[in-house]
Amino acid sequence: MTRLAAWWESARRISIARKLVLITMLSVISSLVLTGIAFTLFDRGRSKDSMVREVSVLAMLMAERSNAALLFDDPSLARENLAALRVAPSVTSACIYREDGGVFAAFVASGEPDEPFPTVEAERTLRFEAHQMVVFEPMWFEGKRIGTVCIRASLQDLQRAWQDYLLFTILIGLLAGGAAFLLSYRLLRIVSEPITHLAATARKISDEKDYSVRARVESRDETGLLVESFNTMLATIEAQNTALVDSNRRLEQRVAERTVELQEAK
Repeated sequence: MTRLAAWWESARRISIARKLVLITMLSVISSLVLTGIAFTLFDRGRSKDSMVREVSVLAMLMAERSNAALLFDDPSLARENLAALRVAPSVTSACIYREDGGVFAAFVASGEPDEPFPTVEAERTLRFEAHQMVVFEPMWFEGKRIGTVCIRASLQDLQRAWQDYLLFTILIGLLAGGAAFLLSYRLLRIVSEPITHLAATARKISDEKDYSVRARVESRDETGLLVESFNTMLATIEAQNTALVDSNRRLEQRVAERTVELQEAK
């Protein structure tokens, strides 16, 4: 709490020009960060849904094309069908289960480890694991389930695309923040300079007690109205001060005259 109070006290001592630049920068950066996060999450969800649809369609096509291989007990035909999945970069491995859950045929993409396949799911299932997505698609023939297709797809491309999008958003935010800083530093001087000049004028008057000094009117907005009101106040104070000086001079003169009269009377 003490540190926060110290920070707040330090912030209050910053010049108005820097405060305006800081407020502008915080507003721009906050807007960009929130917008970037929103677009990143939206793009991530859209990419994820697109990947789910793609792998699900591949699983359904593979289940339809491999019915004959499973019915006629032809593992080589099943492996040939599964090998067609190599055109999908995200697919790391796939297999066809028999009705009893045993692996009938399998496919492992080049460069991928030959890991054991998960326990078969009888129903259509989609789940996300640590770094991959697993899809189960049942195979039907005349209303009876004869097997299941399982496809495992890597999430690395999805993660990489999300990271690239996030880095691109951060880069755009930094560039926009820099542009906002330059523009605000230039443009906010229109607001800050009249106020800074007004403060300097007030400080000079306070130090020198010279009420004939006037602040420059550089605009016709609220700042200009403030400067005009300040100058009007100075003119009033100057007139009152002049009247007070004249009154004191006349009073001193009358006192001096009265003193002379009293001395002559004595």
